[in-house]
Amino acid sequence: MFKEAKRIDPDAVVILLTSGASFLEPIRSESCDYLERSKDNPWELAEAVYLAIEKRALRLQECFVVETQGSKRPIHARPLRERFSLHEREMDVVKLLCGGATDKDLAEILFISERTLKGYLHNIFQKMGVQNRAALICKVLADPS
Repeated sequence: MFKEAKRIDPDAVVILLTSGASFLEPIRSESCDYLERSKDNPWELAEAVYLAIEKRALRLQECFVVETQGSKRPIHARPLRERFSLHEREMDVVKLLCGGATDKDLAEILFISERTLKGYLHNIFQKMGVQNRAALICKVLADPS
């Protein structure tokens, strides 16, 4: 079901409300993003919807802003993604990193574990030829595109 939705619209965000855990295994087996929240807590459900919308907005964002020393600089995502051969998900991480997100923020927004995030960071650093976040942001700012 989720693979078909992603095939039709790769940026689709599906929110499934269920009262049982019977759906979790099929969801996990399809390697799609999911967030477990209690159906009995409306605040958790509202937060899950907000995070899903934020994630979709992030993916569709072709230009993002890096703020440094009081000035803001727009960065175009596509040339940066192509120059460093970044996957969509890796580009999501770069956008959020440049916005000052912590590991916890990144994991929550992207619906991934911090361990998975560390794997993304390793790959991004390797592709961009940097050793840390500060060097990544400098490289993004130095990119001519």
